[in-house]
Amino acid sequence: GTVILDASGKVVSSSGELAGDESVPSVVQNLLLDCGDLRFLKARRRDSDDSHNDEDTEEDEALERLTISFPGYQYVVAFDADHTYIVKQTVDTDVDNDGSGRLVRP
Repeated sequence: GTVILDASGKVVSSSGELAGDESVPSVVQNLLLDCGDLRFLKARRRDSDDSHNDEDTEEDEALERLTISFPGYQYVVAFDADHTYIVKQTVDTDVDNDGSGRLVRP
């Protein structure tokens, strides 16, 4: 399923398993607010790096995607200037090659 939020956090569109589900967008918005402005963490880290390239722009360094993983499924959250996109994906829980309990992709 998918949900698209506008800049204020209002649902613009939803489909599939997430259609009509107000809890997922609300929890994701609150998570992003609790974490601060994640979209610029990479830019701040890069700015403090001595090897900073002046040709890089802050927009080039913005966080593009955040994955929130659970056993069996994950939410992928992506951003643009005006919207937040949330996609719920099924994850293969049988992939645990190293016995750690973490999902390990082949």
